[in-house]
Amino acid sequence: MKTLNSEHLPPVRKGKSAGTGAFTLIELLVVIAIIAILAAMLLPALNKAKEKARGISCLSNVSQISKATKMYVDENAGKLMPLWRDRNTPGWAAWVYDPPSFVVHNPQVLWWQDALRVGGYMPSRKVFDCPSVKGMAVSSGGGSVSTNNSLGIAMNHREFAQTMNASVATRPMRSEAQVQRPAAAIIYADAGAVTDASKGLGPDDWLPDLKFDAVAAAYGGGGCSYFRVPSDGGFSVGDSRSLARHSRRANFGFFDGHAESRRNSSVGYNLPRTSEGALWAIDHLSLNEPP
Repeated sequence: MKTLNSEHLPPVRKGKSAGTGAFTLIELLVVIAIIAILAAMLLPALNKAKEKARGISCLSNVSQISKATKMYVDENAGKLMPLWRDRNTPGWAAWVYDPPSFVVHNPQVLWWQDALRVGGYMPSRKVFDCPSVKGMAVSSGGGSVSTNNSLGIAMNHREFAQTMNASVATRPMRSEAQVQRPAAAIIYADAGAVTDASKGLGPDDWLPDLKFDAVAAAYGGGGCSYFRVPSDGGFSVGDSRSLARHSRRANFGFFDGHAESRRNSSVGYNLPRTSEGALWAIDHLSLNEPP
């Protein structure tokens, strides 16, 4: 029998160990680089999909609020609830302030969200939030602050939203009789403060003012409970306007109870209230705001 010596042994291969299938350092780096490139390509699409989902969820919230408001109006002699009313307003039912369950935190004032909630028209507190706004509304405009909610779905001020206290206790609430075209009259919208730099731009380019909520800065700015329209003397202030948070579109709720996702520029902020294209107006009959 012949014996093998070292001269007859097969050569030893360098690199991968026989039977282990291990990567070399260069191969491992190549794989990592490919994964990083794929992740960079997929991340924008993933973020876009997430924002689309948040926009759909927000639209559902706006729709539910609009329908709940329609129920309130139907059961209250055709009258709309105030933007807010204080405890000293005569002729209105009292309420018990319970901070953990309230949407807006002010023991002396009942905001429209809690009027719907306390009245049983919309029990869910989270429905009043835009999902794209992540931080709590701790510095929201007009005192509509909250440590429970991010807000961001707001009422049209002053076409529909009016305040109520003892000094204006005889002020008539907005009524459905004033709305000439319920399916073309916006009562709710995505909203928040806008930057000074964007106030002079078109509605599609209004940018959220990030100073109101640092946490919410990357998610459409801080939320608010009202948004101003051209008939409001404070419209130019920009403390709250409708905002196109969802892929350059905003969600709007209409007086008849339906909701739509539309361009901010499509609601006619540049048009007089007499124009049928001025969807922000409660009616289109006069240049003057209704009493």
